[in-house]
Amino acid sequence: MSLDHLTTSNFCLKMIKPKVTLVNLIPGLLGDVEDIELRIEKYGVNVIPQKPPPSFLQLAWEAIQDPLLIVLCCAAALTIGLSFYHPPPDEAQGRLTLSTVTA
Repeated sequence: MSLDHLTTSNFCLKMIKPKVTLVNLIPGLLGDVEDIELRIEKYGVNVIPQKPPPSFLQLAWEAIQDPLLIVLCCAAALTIGLSFYHPPPDEAQGRLTLSTVTA
């Protein structure tokens, strides 16, 4: 079995069609203005289209669905709600101790 078909140049020579003569295996494309314009007409511009960035609302919706953020928002709401509650002085010590032990 011959291994000459495994070299790059032999593979490229077998793959090049006889009509294409503007490609050289050593330097590559010719780089002429006519050659470049012909290839742009035939194949189009070599550019990958970029995806549009997500909008602020899409980013906010993704952030709201995060479980950690949900827990933090609930804790903040509970803290704000408890900040308005002022128990009588005799009950404050017991409830404070109970809430500290439970947390």
